[in-house]
Amino acid sequence: ISTLQNQIHSQETDLQCQEEELIRAKADLGRLQQEENQLEQSLAAGKIQLETIIKSLKATQDEINQARSKLSQIQDSQQEVSKSIEQYNSTLNGTHGGSMTNLADMSEGYSDRESGGFPSMVRAPQVRMPSELLPPKVA
Repeated sequence: ISTLQNQIHSQETDLQCQEEELIRAKADLGRLQQEENQLEQSLAAGKIQLETIIKSLKATQDEINQARSKLSQIQDSQQEVSKSIEQYNSTLNGTHGGSMTNLADMSEGYSDRESGGFPSMVRAPQVRMPSELLPPKVA
């Protein structure tokens, strides 16, 4: 009988240990499930934040591309204006074939370019030559 009582007591102790281990395992499972839920929420929030960042990045890239395009247009316009200024200066200084009459020819093409992309504030200067400087008219 004593042996049976010892076996019963040993089995009860083992059962109690197993029950305690089961309680700890359930608590761990509960904490892990709670952590999993928090991680899933954090992941969903991170995805939303990432999508917002990507949209913002695309919008910024579009703005950069537009700014580059405008800068290129401005640089092209600046080159055109610089060329025109050089031509006018050359003509005024007499290094353009010695003829001052081609100012009118030069300014004719300028108004065409103006409508093709120059800002409205950029205009060809109006140069009027004194009649005594113009070559005589051939009849």
